[in-house]
Amino acid sequence: MNESAFKRLPIHVACQFSERPEVIRYLAQEDRATALEPDILGRLPIHYACSNGSNQTVIKALLAANPASALYADYSGWLPIHVAINFGASTEVIEELINACPASVAVQTVKGSTTDTVAAGKFEGRHLSRVGKTSHFVQ
Repeated sequence: MNESAFKRLPIHVACQFSERPEVIRYLAQEDRATALEPDILGRLPIHYACSNGSNQTVIKALLAANPASALYADYSGWLPIHVAINFGASTEVIEELINACPASVAVQTVKGSTTDTVAAGKFEGRHLSRVGKTSHFVQ
């Protein structure tokens, strides 16, 4: 299947293939609505950025283009924060997502997973703890 069959826009593809931050920032600023445009799987560009090792600069650019993307679930109920934790995103990326939408840490996927259960599955029983303005994984 090609990208058009998946209904992916250039910004989806840029995030999927970890394009340079300035390219993603340009695409996000050029047409802010694309940051909230789902593909055929219900995934936004930020879902792809979170699953492909994008850095904090990319996540900030996508959130600046459309802050509501932090609370947008794909068709499996996964928010960008679920995806970021599942794919081992940096603490800075996870912080950006939490700061954009603190309530996201309690949202459950279609199968009932929360950020804690996703983290536990990836990080051997640790869970996400938020103290003040910082979040970290604890036993």
